[in-house]
Amino acid sequence: VALAKTLGHRKFCLVGHDWGGIVAWQVAATFPEYVEQLAILNAPRFGAFGRFAWLHPTQLFKAPTWGFSKFQTFPKQP
Repeated sequence: VALAKTLGHRKFCLVGHDWGGIVAWQVAATFPEYVEQLAILNAPRFGAFGRFAWLHPTQLFKAPTWGFSKFQTFPKQP
């Protein structure tokens, strides 16, 4: 939003992919007066991930990369 303001834009189209899609949802929800159009690719709709995690917490640990991608932990190297 700050970049758009600096460039003199009052409204803009926002595109988000994967985790950027979740960020784009949040930006659009927080600043609806700036976001004219929103395109989300490969990301759940706003709020869906949180509800799913609350209802099915054990499912989050079934993905082999869950901890790697969420907590930025890395396996020990030899």
